[in-house]
Amino acid sequence: MTSVGYLFAFANQLLNTVDSPKFLHIRKINAIIHHCLEVQMARKPRNVDGLQERARVAMSQAKTADELRVAQAVLLPLIGFSLEQAAQVVERDRYWVSRVRNRFIKGQPAVPRQRGGRRNALLQEDEELKLVKLALTQCEGWQSVSLRSELRSLLDERGIFASESTLTKMLSRVAPYFLLGGSCTDLEGVSFHLGLVMRCQRTLAKRDQRAWP
Repeated sequence: MTSVGYLFAFANQLLNTVDSPKFLHIRKINAIIHHCLEVQMARKPRNVDGLQERARVAMSQAKTADELRVAQAVLLPLIGFSLEQAAQVVERDRYWVSRVRNRFIKGQPAVPRQRGGRRNALLQEDEELKLVKLALTQCEGWQSVSLRSELRSLLDERGIFASESTLTKMLSRVAPYFLLGGSCTDLEGVSFHLGLVMRCQRTLAKRDQRAWP
């Protein structure tokens, strides 16, 4: 990670020491991050249709740690960070970074509201992703098994009832992890090809004695 990345990480450590929801040191943290941006942008200026400026405004107006992380998740890839590096800096996973960036770029609310959103989700984000990965491994061309039906079977095994709308929302949430800007429909459309990738990942993990998914 670059020195700028370390400064971002340090700012986030400060955030984690502040009692929610007051964030008494939010201005100090913003000052650190703005300094980081000035240093990095001086080295590698980039802008994409005003996206950079929108994210900087969002950062200056952030009142919570999540709002600040969303702005960072948008800005960091614009100044040379990979999604994995950005995820490390904001202390979230790559899936979270990809999802909030896509929503911000589309002009949609990127920070989950206190009510609604994932409040009624059946599983945590990482568990949803694991289940979809497992379901994809069963999507083989010579079998008439759909991603949706396999996902439902996995949920049934865990004693979780899921309606069609619930499955659609779950697949929509994880779709950006596999396909940048992808939707539930896109994910289901390429499930066979992604299944091949998931089976390869599972085989390699088994060979290396690593946990998967």
